[in-house]
Amino acid sequence: MSLPSKNGDLVLFHFRIDHRASQPKHKSTPKVRKIALFFACSANTNHVNKYIDFLHSRKDYVYLNDANLYGKEVLELAKSNQINLAT
Repeated sequence: MSLPSKNGDLVLFHFRIDHRASQPKHKSTPKVRKIALFFACSANTNHVNKYIDFLHSRKDYVYLNDANLYGKEVLELAKSNQINLAT
């Protein structure tokens, strides 16, 4: 199944539903690129910790390797609100 989406659309899905990104229909150029922001929210459970470990084990997920995903201010704000941000 394909879900047609356009710039600015918000797509929500349950993690247990098989899903994947699609390749851009047009060749990427510096002015035209397909970019997605991905957020996952859940309770802090053993299952989630295993999932985070899996993500960090993927060498092809270069955006997660040795990256400071959040600035100090964001981490402090999250902590003050009892929110754990996976890094």
